[in-house]
Amino acid sequence: MGWWFVSFKNSYPISFDLTETVSNVESFQQSDSFPFSPIDRNLLHKALQGDFVLMARLISDWDVEAQILQSQGIEGIQRLPHTDFLQSQLIIREKKPVLSPELVVDDNNTSFRVKEGYQKFLPQTFMAASFLLAASPPEQIAALPQGMRDQTHLYPQERMKQVSLDINRLNAEKLYMVRPDIAFVAHYSHPATLHALEQQGVQLFTIKNVETIEDITKAFTRMGHLINRPQEAELLKLFMEASFLAIDNHLMAIKKENRSGKDPLRFLYLNYYSQFSIPHSTSLTGHLLKRLGIDPLIPDFHRETQQWKLPIAQEQIVNLNPDVLIISTTQAAGMRQLIQNNSALSQLPAVRKNQIYFVDEIVQESPSQYLVLAYYDLFYIMAEANREEQTLFVQGDALHD
Repeated sequence: MGWWFVSFKNSYPISFDLTETVSNVESFQQSDSFPFSPIDRNLLHKALQGDFVLMARLISDWDVEAQILQSQGIEGIQRLPHTDFLQSQLIIREKKPVLSPELVVDDNNTSFRVKEGYQKFLPQTFMAASFLLAASPPEQIAALPQGMRDQTHLYPQERMKQVSLDINRLNAEKLYMVRPDIAFVAHYSHPATLHALEQQGVQLFTIKNVETIEDITKAFTRMGHLINRPQEAELLKLFMEASFLAIDNHLMAIKKENRSGKDPLRFLYLNYYSQFSIPHSTSLTGHLLKRLGIDPLIPDFHRETQQWKLPIAQEQIVNLNPDVLIISTTQAAGMRQLIQNNSALSQLPAVRKNQIYFVDEIVQESPSQYLVLAYYDLFYIMAEANREEQTLFVQGDALHD
């Protein structure tokens, strides 16, 4: 039994150097002429960790701000559909029930009866654990995926402390004694692990598709029915949708204010391990960049493979000549030093103009509700970079005059 709980090794380091990442900025500071408050990243984070009252309040605030922006003639402003907005408020104010179906079907087309009354859950993936920590009492969580406790800057520490076990081979016997009713697993889970769980009578709910925002919210909805927390799942889904719309609306307003007549900035998003790579256009990061209107600088390259990360040579980066560099990492200071000490990369316009931004790799690659934070961080960079460019443009005009 000792090894049947072994799953994929966690690739994240135990310690993180995040002092230079966007995640340390509370909110993007807009100009005084804006008729709404900046989106506060700390409030977003708190809500996503499971503060459902705060979720409903922010949804309401954003809806009012959207109406104000529409009244000022700003094009492209979006709001939650009226029925969804009312649903978000009624769930909190009247505890409006969310009807559950008789059966919930996983991505292997296996059916689960909602009325079984499942009480103990084993989240084998970070995505499933993220949702359970936000929506269910900690005592109903049998264990957490190995490595999750190390990411204290993202997940709620107090709730994690109330879950005593981790999913690893050392705790296999203890997990067997807990006897979870249902395990939320991934399609890549080790077959021997899945077989051992089935032999113990644990039902396996498989989640395969987490490649889009809609995939993630659909997974949360199905999980919500099975853990008897459909209201929480519904409100989290609506909050995620409202968050993306609120960020989009702020970006639309910023774009209207910062029109300079210049060509749009050329952004390049990079990951780095042993070499640089770029996100595939169909990855979660690719979807976020596309939503922000950041076009890939090498679209033909994106269509050649289905890998989520595509290697890119230093020569290609130099030839692309980006105005802004976005680097996803857990070691921001080290990456900055690496680029500045590189004779070729240090000559890029992005480096010479100090338009290098670092984002938290763990947040960016989290297929969970924290994808909202990933989108906010990218929005912040896009807005800040354009504001810096606008400032340089105005200063240049002043010098020319």
